Amino acid sequence: MLSIIIPVYNGERYISKTLDSIICQDFNNFECIIIDDGSEDTTQLIVKQFIDKHKNIQYFYKENGGYVSARNFGFTKVDSKSEFVHFMDADDVLMKNFYSNLIPILIRNPTISGICSNHLLIDEKGQNIGKSNYSPFLIPTRFGIKSMELDLFKVPFVSIFCWAKIIEPMVVLRKSVYEKTLGWDERFGQGKGNIGDGVVLFGEIALEGEIWFLNKELYYYRKHPNQSTSDTILNKKAKEKVLYIWAERCKSGIITKKELRFSRLFFMTRAKMHILTGRIKHELRYSPLKFMGTIILVAWYYVKSTPLCFYNFKSLKRLF
Repeated sequence: MLSIIIPVYNGERYISKTLDSIICQDFNNFECIIIDDGSEDTTQLIVKQFIDKHKNIQYFYKENGGYVSARNFGFTKVDSKSEFVHFMDADDVLMKNFYSNLIPILIRNPTISGICSNHLLIDEKGQNIGKSNYSPFLIPTRFGIKSMELDLFKVPFVSIFCWAKIIEPMVVLRKSVYEKTLGWDERFGQGKGNIGDGVVLFGEIALEGEIWFLNKELYYYRKHPNQSTSDTILNKKAKEKVLYIWAERCKSGIITKKELRFSRLFFMTRAKMHILTGRIKHELRYSPLKFMGTIILVAWYYVKSTPLCFYNFKSLKRLF
């Protein structure tokens, strides 16, 4: 059985389409738990129309505390018999075969703790606006970097640490593994720029279990003009916050000092190099001065990454 948890705040514009996409799934062994995080619009009335027709949809209201606190509250309402849990966003849309693709993989492979699909982007009107440009799946080699591009593959911790394309609402988790984590960190989820909760939670899971990525576009992720994920300054602050929380996790023993040092160094050097090298051809053609600056910066990051060459990779096997 699957439990779908959907936090919603003033979601009257999109919640019907979200719930329609769940009801139309070709996988039907699920419960859907709607957590209304203090909405002041007609969200409750819309959801209750669905509840009248579908017994596997539940509605709970709580005072506003942010989507992360709503996720945690929703998990307390999950059926004890449930095996899997999906924390979905209230403005997104599932393709009909989202669960029928992901759940069987979890069932066949008990070592997999969570699995994420790929996605397409839609705008406020629901129009398809193409693919995303989120961070790729990167792993360090002794002297360089490797990008993973397969149909189905394990995403190692070090890649999640570098903000790989593991996006929270596209991941279905094994409930028994999620229960062993600290859960969603409620320091996220309120205000603009409070992103990165998945980097912490999924990283924690990847240190002990496995997170996999299915390279099929099974999810429509809605983009808004003022979304904080598109704001460079807020993104920088969010990454600083995540690094701070990982330092806390290190003190509590979830990750070792050596593992954290290696991951931070890779994130701050070669992962940045990968992003910069993607701009080089464009800058060479249109902005020679920027091109020269980028070349110098890439070289500098590589020099700073030199200590990665001397780590014992076998002693860091949990990261890979």
